[in-house]
Amino acid sequence: MSPKPRGKAGNVWNEVLRVWSTLLRFPMLKDSSDNKCNRFVIFCGQFNETVVTTSQISSEGQHSEMYSVEMNGLAQPVILKRFLSTTEENVPPMVEARLQQYAHEHGFAPRVLAFNKYGMISERCEHTLSRDSLPDGYKWLKGLPKMTVRQLNIVNKALGFGYQKVLNISRQMYENIGMYNMDPNIDNYMFLKDKLVQIDYGMNRFKNVESFRQWVDHFPKDNLREFENILVPSHQATYPPDYHWHQTFVSTGDSDKSHWCLSDWKSYHMHMHMQRTILISQLEASRLQILTKKIVASEMPRYESACFKMHCLKV
Repeated sequence: MSPKPRGKAGNVWNEVLRVWSTLLRFPMLKDSSDNKCNRFVIFCGQFNETVVTTSQISSEGQHSEMYSVEMNGLAQPVILKRFLSTTEENVPPMVEARLQQYAHEHGFAPRVLAFNKYGMISERCEHTLSRDSLPDGYKWLKGLPKMTVRQLNIVNKALGFGYQKVLNISRQMYENIGMYNMDPNIDNYMFLKDKLVQIDYGMNRFKNVESFRQWVDHFPKDNLREFENILVPSHQATYPPDYHWHQTFVSTGDSDKSHWCLSDWKSYHMHMHMQRTILISQLEASRLQILTKKIVASEMPRYESACFKMHCLKV
């Protein structure tokens, strides 16, 4: 069983994060797999003295590191996220934590258990989102038009289960709390207790000042108003959820769709299924054409060989 902290449940996670953050000034240990790790004691000398082990785990994030947490050798259902150097587009770590807290209270994120400027401890999700695309829908044959194949691959991916789930949760978050993710790549979403949640809030923004201020008022003790210029961009897409989903999974940079409204996007998504059918038909027609040319070529008389034989007979 996990150790039961004395007093508020959050105290143990605050203490874990405090001690772990203090140790960052020293070189981390390495385990047998060459992953970073640390081991330390919290509540030293007290009845609830606990040995904590943090071990780095693989992750796709470029601006963070992820660690599992054990207490007295028992794995805990939490994840420790270490904030690394970031870009101008990513919000400051403390702001990211508050955004995730706010999203959690509306059912869109794992619960934040503790945070500071170095890291954050939150609920650990169980499994990732499927990356499966729709079936190819055609038989491959050498000579098929590469551009058509590429277009169909993109459509099949965008219509896949996981990618559609990302679109759905992005829309729900936008409609419910006026917040959207400018980087909705599939690694930023996981399942927690069979519910899909967003796990990274470094690129989240608000659609307008009203939505932003509702978030600010939710944390009255923090000085969050100063982040209005970052979190409410002066230039943003007319309907951000679909626009950033399209930019991430579909766009080839051929046209600007930032001015599209919700009705435009609904029409676009309805057309995607039709587009898939058309592309499959085009590839099948090309395949049959290639096969027909091969059959015709195989049935043509070999004049060159016949002429050679005639020449041999005359000699």
